[in-house]
Amino acid sequence: MKDFVYKDITRDNIPCWYKLDWQEKPPAIMLSIHQDFIKNNTRILKPELPLIKHFQKEFNFDSFCGELNKDFGFNSAFLYQGEKDNFAEYLIPIPKIKQDSGKKCPRCQGKGKQKTFGYLENCYDCNGTGKDFFYDWQKAQAASASLSVIFALLEFPEKETSEQSFQLIIFRTMTERGMHGGSLGGKYSPILFNWLLAINSELAESLESKSVSAMKDAYYQMFFKKEDNFLDYDFRFRITNGRFSLDCPGNACGVHPTSFDNRSEFTCHNVDSAAQQLTLLAGLAVLNSSARQSL
Repeated sequence: MKDFVYKDITRDNIPCWYKLDWQEKPPAIMLSIHQDFIKNNTRILKPELPLIKHFQKEFNFDSFCGELNKDFGFNSAFLYQGEKDNFAEYLIPIPKIKQDSGKKCPRCQGKGKQKTFGYLENCYDCNGTGKDFFYDWQKAQAASASLSVIFALLEFPEKETSEQSFQLIIFRTMTERGMHGGSLGGKYSPILFNWLLAINSELAESLESKSVSAMKDAYYQMFFKKEDNFLDYDFRFRITNGRFSLDCPGNACGVHPTSFDNRSEFTCHNVDSAAQQLTLLAGLAVLNSSARQSL
């Protein structure tokens, strides 16, 4: 193994040490970590670390497991799937946030309709279902916080892996309450930049369609989809001159290049929640896996 010194993904081709994929049904992000990274990494994620203690206190998580090659993270948010092609695989299910309480909607009393300026319309609160809903954010926050921890660990490998393919993209996330509480960004390699730069229109359209589909599946897994939902227009994925940008529902919420003259880093704007973060990561996972398959 070569020591991982003075190398940067934005300028160097580095053997892959982790990757993201997307599972359509049921919707889930898949994280794969190379066994060489697991064996050679000397940093141990212990529950008493300040970052771990902060997340547990902030979100009232029950537990944390920092050992790889088993269920990982807060409240076992990452489900260990075993080893495949020298990678440990983890399934990160997209949780339901908006849930049916089993009661009648208190606004319309279960009728699904309400009068607005004399007109009978679908109830605003229940969208005509007559059902009462509540929001449970903890599983989404556990997934997001677990990603923030593992991405921080994965950013600086101590040694190169024996993998033949190269790392295309690395991610950074944060998890907090309030504005910008689901922020994300990262870097990508010259290989991915050149692939995006040379991609033909047919493949670009296919990639954009698959990424948007993944983001919609993730978002509507967390929140019920309304008929003729205007939010559909808030999902976008674009490739321009070797750069990419993504949008999802929110106040100008999305991922974009750090700057016009920087071809290898991306950041975000107004990603305020774990739900928006997981939605955008679904689209980025499709980008990551599609590029690897094409290359």
